[in-house]
Amino acid sequence: MIRIPVRSPDTYLPSRWSPLPGGHFLTVNCRGRKPGLATPHFNFEFHAALHLLVLEGQWQVRSAVVMPYYVHLHVHLPAHLDTATVLQRFKDRLTPCLEPTELTWEDGYCDRRIAPGEDCLALFHYLYHSPYEAGLIPSIESWPGYYCTEGDWRWFRPLARRPCEYPPWLTAWRMYTVVPTPA
Repeated sequence: MIRIPVRSPDTYLPSRWSPLPGGHFLTVNCRGRKPGLATPHFNFEFHAALHLLVLEGQWQVRSAVVMPYYVHLHVHLPAHLDTATVLQRFKDRLTPCLEPTELTWEDGYCDRRIAPGEDCLALFHYLYHSPYEAGLIPSIESWPGYYCTEGDWRWFRPLARRPCEYPPWLTAWRMYTVVPTPA
């Protein structure tokens, strides 16, 4: 696997990137909540699209996860681009790998702005634990659709397995997106 170095958000000039340090928590869904995203091919293309948009200056991704019918992203956006434009570019890059499965993206996206100074531990915890809470893999395995920058992983890794209380907005989001697999 090729590793593309990713700079942390604090290495960018403040005038170039969104002034709010928390950025955005975004969700993009497949139309009709039809599963099929959590495949090795899609995971590869997903990681490639994340990194290509970073290299093009479209966003800075802190953490992300691919689930069967949606993706979650914790990103910082440049001040001169709007969320809809960047997410459309992201969807456009991934659409060709959806076509063989007959999956399509829902129009739009869900966006929750992370307030300045807001603690992001619960968000990192939520993204990391989503596949486990949905029953997709046992807790001793690593989810191939999870991504976290190296700098964020250094501080988050020791905290990843500890219990974490979710704020009310994230609890509501969780109830909408995490659907356990049937037993």
